[in-house]
Amino acid sequence: MMKRFLLLIAILVGVQSLPARTIGGRVVAEADTVPVDGAQCTLTAGDRQLAAMESVSGGQFRLSTPENGSMVLTVIKDGFDPTDIIIDSAQETIDLGIVWLTSGTTLLDEVTVEGSMEFDAKGRTIIFPGSADVKASESTLSLFQKLPLAGLSADPINRSISVMGSSPAVIINGVPSTLNELLLLQPQNIEKIEYSIIPPARYAAKGQTGYISVTLKKRDDGGQVAVWGRTAFTTTFVDGSIDASYHQGPSKFQISATTSWRNYQDVLDHAEESYIGTDGYRLDLNTQSRSPFNYFNLPVALKYTYAPKPTTVFSAAFNFNHYSDHRRSYGHTDDFLDDDYDFNNENRSKDLGNSLDLYYRQDFNSRHTLEAEMVGTLSNNRYDRTNTYDYLSGRTEDFTTDIHSDRRSLITDVSYTYNVSQQSELAAGLTNTLSHSSNRYMLTDYNPTLTENNNNLYVQYSRMFSRLYVGLRTGAQFNWLRNDDARRHYIRNLSSLQLQWTPARTFTLSASANYSSGIPGLSAITDYEQQITPYLISNGNPDLKTSHNVYAALQPAVRYRKLTVSGLVSFSKVINGVFSDVSYLGDGMFLSRSVNSKRNDTWRGRLQVQMSDLAGFGFNATVQYSHYATAVETWDMSLASWSALLNLWYNYRNFTFSYYHKFPGKYLYAQTVGRDENGNALQVSYRPDRHWTFSLSWMYMFDGHGTKYPSWTYSSVNPSWRDRNIRENANMVCLSINYTADFGTIFRTARRTLNNSDSGSAILKL
Repeated sequence: MMKRFLLLIAILVGVQSLPARTIGGRVVAEADTVPVDGAQCTLTAGDRQLAAMESVSGGQFRLSTPENGSMVLTVIKDGFDPTDIIIDSAQETIDLGIVWLTSGTTLLDEVTVEGSMEFDAKGRTIIFPGSADVKASESTLSLFQKLPLAGLSADPINRSISVMGSSPAVIINGVPSTLNELLLLQPQNIEKIEYSIIPPARYAAKGQTGYISVTLKKRDDGGQVAVWGRTAFTTTFVDGSIDASYHQGPSKFQISATTSWRNYQDVLDHAEESYIGTDGYRLDLNTQSRSPFNYFNLPVALKYTYAPKPTTVFSAAFNFNHYSDHRRSYGHTDDFLDDDYDFNNENRSKDLGNSLDLYYRQDFNSRHTLEAEMVGTLSNNRYDRTNTYDYLSGRTEDFTTDIHSDRRSLITDVSYTYNVSQQSELAAGLTNTLSHSSNRYMLTDYNPTLTENNNNLYVQYSRMFSRLYVGLRTGAQFNWLRNDDARRHYIRNLSSLQLQWTPARTFTLSASANYSSGIPGLSAITDYEQQITPYLISNGNPDLKTSHNVYAALQPAVRYRKLTVSGLVSFSKVINGVFSDVSYLGDGMFLSRSVNSKRNDTWRGRLQVQMSDLAGFGFNATVQYSHYATAVETWDMSLASWSALLNLWYNYRNFTFSYYHKFPGKYLYAQTVGRDENGNALQVSYRPDRHWTFSLSWMYMFDGHGTKYPSWTYSSVNPSWRDRNIRENANMVCLSINYTADFGTIFRTARRTLNNSDSGSAILKL
C-alpha cells in the first residue's frame, strides 16, 4: 500500500514538474480600441482542447499548457468575427500583446479568405494575398500591382519591380533570391508577403534598397513546371521563361531560365546641341538619325535547397547570364561652324556572368539564429565602339573604343540573431567583399586595375514597446582600395532607424532613416583620355571622393475593410555624388569628366489608394510629387515634377480585364532634365482551367510615336535637346501564354481560420 502511495506521489510530482507554456495577451475591439471582457479564448491542437478561459478585466487572458507542439489560439465573442492565431512549436512563454477583434459581418461558407489580409509588424507590412487578387493576377508581377505597398512600383510592360527606384533585397522561403526568381513565382503558390522600404542590415551592406520576403505554401513532395511566353504581332520581340521544381522530402531541386530578345529598326533620334567656349568659340549641331538596335538576354539558374527540419536550411545556387547588344546610329549633322557630315556610329557589347551562391541558416532554439552566405562571381565584358564621320569636303575621321573588362569577387556574409525576449531582438553581423576588376583598353594595351577589400561590421537592436516598434542599427565600413599604384583607405558609418506605431489595427505610422556611403567605380576614377567625337574627350577623375547617402521617410497607412490609403514623404541627400560635367579645354576641344557634386537632394511625396475585390473590381492609384536640387562648383539647378500610376482590374468568372497607365514625370540628373518612359496597356486574360492563362494586351494605345525619351541639358558649356522615339512600339498588340502543371504527390498545408469573414480577420503566424 505504501509503495503504491509513493508511486502516486512521484507521478503527481513528475506531472507538476513538466515545463508549461504560457500564452497571454489582451483582447481589444478593432473599431474603437476598447478592451473586450468575456471573450472565449481556447487553445487547441488538432481536435484536442488544451486550455480555455474568458478574458477578464481589461481584456486580459493567460493560458497554460504542457503541450510544446504547434497549436491554435481561437478567440470568440458574440458580435465579433472569430480570430485564429497559429503558434508554432518550440516556442516558450508568449505575450501576444493586442489581439484585435473585428465587428461581425456576413460569414463565408468557404474557409478560403476572399480579401487580402494586411497588417504591420516589427517595422514591416505583412500581407496574406486574398483569393480574389490571386484569381485576377496572371503573374506575380500582376499581383504586386494590386498590393498597397508604399514605395513599390511594378511595371507590366518592362516586367520590373523596384522599391524607391532601385532593386530590393528578395527573400523566398527564408533564402536570399534574385528579382528574376520572384517574377517566376506563381501567384497561387504565395502564402505571405513581408515588405519594407528599409532592408535588414546584411542586405543594406550590399547597397540594396527595400525588402521583399515571400513565403510559399508548403510542399512536401512532387513538383511543378511553369512556362510563360509573350510576343507581339507587329513588333519584333520575344520574352519567355521556364521554371521547373521538384520536392522530395526535405529537398527541392529547381531550374529556371528566362529570355528576352529585341530587334528594333524604327528608332528615330533628333538632337540639337551646342559647344560653347570661354574664348567666344561656339559650335551648333543639328542631328537627325536612325538608331536601330537589338539585344539578347538569357539568365539561367540551377538551385538546390535542403531543409531537413524547420530550424535548418541550406541552399546552393549557380547562376549563368549571357547578354549581347548591338546598336547603330547613322544620319546627318548640320555643323553651323565647320563642315557638315554624315556619321555612322556602331557599338557591340557582350557580357558573360557566372556566380555560385551558398547559404546556410541554423535556428539553435527559439532564441538563437545563425546565417551564413558566400557568393563568388566571375564576369567579363567586351565593348567595342567605332564612330565614323564622313565630311562633305571628302575627309573621314574614325574614333574607336575597344575595352575588355573582367571582374572577380567573393562576398562572405555572417549574421547572428538573439531573441532577448518576445519583445526585443539583438542582431550582429559582418560582410566582407574581396574583388579584382580590370579594364584593358585594347588600342593601347593600357590595363588599369582596382582591388577592393571592404568590410562592414554592424549591430542592430529592435524592441516592441506595446504598440510602438523601434529598430536601431549602426556599424562601420572599412574599405581598402588599390587603383594601380594608388591606395585608399576609408572608414565610414552605416546606420538606420525604424519606428512603427500602430495605435489601432486600421492605422499605422512608420518612420525610417538610413545612412550609407558609396565608392566610385573603376572607370570613374581612371585617368585615361579617350576622344569619342571630333570635339569631345572623355576621362575619369582619380581625385573623386566617396559619397555619403542620407535617406529619411515617413509612412502613414489607413485601412478600412477592403480600402487602403497610404502615404510616403521621403528625403534623400547624396554628399559627394558623382556627376559627369563638360568643360572647355581650348582650341575647339571639350572635356567630359567625372566630378563630385556639391548638392544632390531629392524630396518626394506619394499618395497611394488601393481597393480590392469590390464585386470583382479593384484599383491601385498612386500620385507622386518630386523635387530635385543638384549643384557643383560652377552651377546650381532645381526641378519640381508630378507623376502618377493607375491600375484598374475587373474579374468576372474566368476573365480578368485590366488597364495600366503611367503618367510620366520629369527627373533631374546633374544638369539634364528628362521625362520618364511613357506607357499604358489594356489587357484581357482568360483562364479556362488551373493550367492555362491566355492574355491579349494593347500597349502604347493611340500613340503614333510609341516609346518616348525626351531630355534637355541646361549646361552653359554643352546645352542640348534630345528626343528618341521607338515607333515600333506604337499601338503594339501582344499575346502572352502561361502554362502551369503539377506532377507527383503534392501535399499543401495552408493555415486558415474556420468561419472567417470578408472583413479581413488576419491569421498571424508567430
